[in-house]
Amino acid sequence: MNDFREKNTTGEEDYIVQELKGSSYDTLSEPPNQIMYGETAYQLVSTDYEEVYGEEDHQRMIQEEIFLSSEDIGQIPEKIIRDGMEYTLDKKSVEIKVSRMEMRKDLDVMEEYVTYTLEDNDIERLQKEIVREGRPLDLIGVEYSVTNATESGIPLEYAAKCHYAANVDREYEVPVEWKATADYFGTEQESILEEVIARSTYERIAEAGIAEETEEVSQENTVIEEVEVPMAGTIEKPAAEIDEIVTGGAGIFLMGAFLMFLLIFRKKHQGFIHGNTAKEKDGKREGYHA
Repeated sequence: MNDFREKNTTGEEDYIVQELKGSSYDTLSEPPNQIMYGETAYQLVSTDYEEVYGEEDHQRMIQEEIFLSSEDIGQIPEKIIRDGMEYTLDKKSVEIKVSRMEMRKDLDVMEEYVTYTLEDNDIERLQKEIVREGRPLDLIGVEYSVTNATESGIPLEYAAKCHYAANVDREYEVPVEWKATADYFGTEQESILEEVIARSTYERIAEAGIAEETEEVSQENTVIEEVEVPMAGTIEKPAAEIDEIVTGGAGIFLMGAFLMFLLIFRKKHQGFIHGNTAKEKDGKREGYHA
């Protein structure tokens, strides 16, 4: 879009400003060196550029790693500040994994129960030690029960439930640290270039303006008329020159008449002198003859 604005109002615009707009410098047209405003030519003097910025909401996402002392998600902060901008936790994005384990060693009791079937309840018939997971377990207790007897109640068979155990040092790993990965979202206002305005100042070209104005006035005041000039045929002249032509023609005519008068007078004068001279010669001749 071109927007012409006068910089002075002295009757004719010595300076004008042309305004060109574009969404960026790449789309902005280069201002021409010369322009026509009406019927007047103008020459480029200078160009100033103005940048117009606007605000636009822009969403950003960052991913954070947070180390926890347990699997409790409540330890994860819902809001954080990064580079002066506030971000909010997306709870659906949270993932928690064990990040570190430690070995623990405890004194533990390894035990096992074994049941045997016997004909009597003699403890000597029982194994005093068994091996489990490479560790020996000692018999620390036994419980008998009658599984078969006569009609009179005499036991014929026993079940011996033996309790074996041993104190052992047990090593095992336990998690001591967890790592949470979570996404956080924030919104910031970002300045974006919306428009570039080029304001070009143009100065009126005086020579071109005067020439055009003179030509225009001359054409408007021209009236075509036919004037007859002796020995020159018919020509076309502007009304402004007719008086000069008529005046000049009259002068030429008077001058010609004066010259003709002088010529005729001279011829008559010469004839008169010539006649008198001839008479004088004839008179002399007559005198001689006499």
